This record gives sequence, structure tokens and C-alpha cells, in this order.
Amino acid sequence: MNSFKIRTFGMLMSHWSTMLLSRCTRRIECFGNLNFDNRFS
Repeated sequence: MNSFKIRTFGMLMSHWSTMLLSRCTRRIECFGNLNFDNRFS
């Protein structure tokens, strides 16, 4: 029972971390594009 809980918790944490990472990278890319456009416009 405990090992099952730990396994599911680990899977959830890895899933959330990957989602957050992808969201952060997307946000950084958007900010980078905005800064790039503002610099050369």
C-alpha cells in the first residue's frame, strides 16, 4: 500500500514538474520574442 502511494505520488510529481517546465519555457520564449521585437522596432 505504501509503495503504491509513493509510486503514484512520484508519477504525479514528475507529470506536474514536466507541465510546469514546459509552461515556463513557453513563457520565456514569449518574453524573449517580445523583447526582441521591441528592441528592433
